[in-house]
Amino acid sequence: MPERKLTSDEIKKIELNILLAFHVFCKEHELQYSLCGGSLLGAIRHKGFIPWDDDIDVFMPRPDYEKLRELTGGKCIAEKFYLADWRHPASDSEKRFIYYPFLKLIDLTTKVNASDFDARKYYSGIWIDIFPIDGLPESDSETKKIFKKAWFWRQMFSLHFCDKIVAKGLVQKIIKAPFLPVAKIMNGIKLCKRLDDLSMQYNYADCEYVGGIINGYGPQEKLQKKELELTDVEFEGRIVNGIKGYDVYLTNLYHDYMQLPPKEKRICHGFDAWYVE
Repeated sequence: MPERKLTSDEIKKIELNILLAFHVFCKEHELQYSLCGGSLLGAIRHKGFIPWDDDIDVFMPRPDYEKLRELTGGKCIAEKFYLADWRHPASDSEKRFIYYPFLKLIDLTTKVNASDFDARKYYSGIWIDIFPIDGLPESDSETKKIFKKAWFWRQMFSLHFCDKIVAKGLVQKIIKAPFLPVAKIMNGIKLCKRLDDLSMQYNYADCEYVGGIINGYGPQEKLQKKELELTDVEFEGRIVNGIKGYDVYLTNLYHDYMQLPPKEKRICHGFDAWYVE
């Protein structure tokens, strides 16, 4: 049973500890990774978490991502941090682990109740998300087609695991509603594989352009591979990995990224978490 609900600051501290353990593991095994999305923005603009945000995201070139899952998929890093991988479903009879089309590094001493899965049926602790970076075609129109397909299958996956439709407004709820019963009867592992196959249709080594197809930032994340060269960035007083092309990347995602958004757009993902026995 849950022991004590965690504060936002405690959640962030646990996420930081997961990141630091992951950083050490990647150094030891010569794996490349970088903060991405809002986490990279936080590092560049705030030298840590965006003040109103509460998650950590990283991405890895597909070859490093596959090496990571070969090393630790379905196993623990630093004893209590479990790498949740749909290719290696957990066999713990007391916990039906949540899985996603990407990797999650989960703190097993915690329990989370989030909006995108039914916590009564599935278990997750506090996590960091680990996304693959895959090869993309030079053609922007072909790139957009890939991301449109990925968006559809991500929605189906989300509906498969949730206990209610999560949408930004009434229109989205109406659009998603007819797909809910279909998604519920689909196989979650097959949905993950479909997204993985879609993401890997272009060989990473042969591509000049790359991007995160599974994680869903969209075609604007498309980068030249050379932008992924690593550099040190400060995050909450510690040094972790960023990319030298952060200006191109963050400009593509957020435009004038050093400018703070208006208060009404400073939205926290928000979830409840507890320490568990």
